[in-house]
Amino acid sequence: MNRPFPWLLMAVGLTACGAEDATNEPAPDATVPAPDALESDAGAVAPDADAGSPDAGDDPPDAGDDSPDAGAPPPPALALAAAEVTAAVTPWVEAGWLPAASMALIVGEHTHFLDFGEVSAARPERPTPDALYAIGSVSKTFTGLLLADAVERGEHTLDTPLQALLPEGVTAPTFEGAGIALSHLTTHTSALPRDAVDPDTPEPRWYADFTLDNLWTWLAGVSLDRAPGAELEYSNAGTGLLGQVLAWAAQTDYETLLHDRVTGPLALPDTLAVLDPDHAAAFVPGRVDEVEVEYQHLAALSPAGGFVSSTRAMARYLQFQTGARSGPLDAAITRAQTPLRPAGDGMQIAYNWFVQTSPRYVFHDGSVPGHATNVIFGPENDLGVVFLTASNTYAVYPLTNFALARLAGVEVPAPTPPAEGFVEPARLDDYTGTYTVGPAMRFFVTRSDTHLSFRLSGQEAIRLYPDADAEDAFHLRVVLARVTFERDADGAVSRCVLHQNGQRVAGTR
Repeated sequence: MNRPFPWLLMAVGLTACGAEDATNEPAPDATVPAPDALESDAGAVAPDADAGSPDAGDDPPDAGDDSPDAGAPPPPALALAAAEVTAAVTPWVEAGWLPAASMALIVGEHTHFLDFGEVSAARPERPTPDALYAIGSVSKTFTGLLLADAVERGEHTLDTPLQALLPEGVTAPTFEGAGIALSHLTTHTSALPRDAVDPDTPEPRWYADFTLDNLWTWLAGVSLDRAPGAELEYSNAGTGLLGQVLAWAAQTDYETLLHDRVTGPLALPDTLAVLDPDHAAAFVPGRVDEVEVEYQHLAALSPAGGFVSSTRAMARYLQFQTGARSGPLDAAITRAQTPLRPAGDGMQIAYNWFVQTSPRYVFHDGSVPGHATNVIFGPENDLGVVFLTASNTYAVYPLTNFALARLAGVEVPAPTPPAEGFVEPARLDDYTGTYTVGPAMRFFVTRSDTHLSFRLSGQEAIRLYPDADAEDAFHLRVVLARVTFERDADGAVSRCVLHQNGQRVAGTR
């Protein structure tokens, strides 16, 4: 689930403010576009050269598992790509960007697992393919699959009105007589707000107390400012609502529906809508600004971003998506990948999956405080990558893209982390202050004992890291952006400049 956190909202801020002038900013090494077009987050142990193991502990064939050629040896290209990916990821681990991370590289029925870093300060061992991470908005793809399955069963259609599935007495909003249909909820075109809670809610309690009754009450109080279906605007609330109304219509709760119809039939016991006590020991705590954070319980909005899973489970999930494994949900899976409307820039949106049209790849990313996730697969070439991390960092995009390119045999340079320097604590006050961009936008630069933080109006503060090769220049780890400072004739800092998406926005101190 992507909270109002740096991914999209910084870009929106730039658009709203207006760019001062364009610059050629560095971009991730994108073999495929970073799957964040609509949303979008010390002392790690570097992996050994043989940290990954081909098919290590891979799922044994189980009853009803008819994946093809289960006993065939893995292709040599898989081990080669794994070695190159390990070499590419290691510098990011050593630099502290990825305190813990797990990957799965998939070629057909074969999977190669890679694990990096340390589970936590209290558990300084390397994670395993069974370690659990919060997968954020990748959860939405499971809710989309539940809808596709319900359509296959003949229970609902994409045109089924939301109002028809709500509890008695709960009213869905309309716009000039036009109502919300299930298709709108799964394609982010419902016109519902991005979130159903105040974005200023403290992170630990974000959706934790948001019950089903709270969801119904919130929905009844929403006013739409446009017709459903008119525009694509990402909505966590819309997908959370979709999952809950599907469960309500089936006369059960969401977790039970998910187990009975998806994770049970696909044999994904470690993919959970809510982290429970039986699985807590396998959970890798997230990190925000290098501080460990607990699992974020999303309560009624779990269908949009509350899931936890492992690379082993997600690799199996992607193999069902590519057809390398076959099972009872094959028709629903095919349906769930079917594009329903354009999403701009050569992309489409399906049942909560995003689809790049040429070459064809299907993907979704996700983040919650302390975790960032990226999954992508090619239905036509049976390739896939799962990347689960215990850190909010944009590194998931260039590294996932690099892994996919190498699996496909495409030569691309390995992405490298920016070199980081050091600023004497006594100099940090040079930069602190409020910088005015326009009537409704300001930059706020604050300091702790050892570092600076940067905040846009209406957003959360993000740590800045000094560039090693430029004076008065800093970069972010959560999103691909830089912040530079300019001095006046007397040498005092007078302006702060945000560089992102090829744009440059300046604020005056």
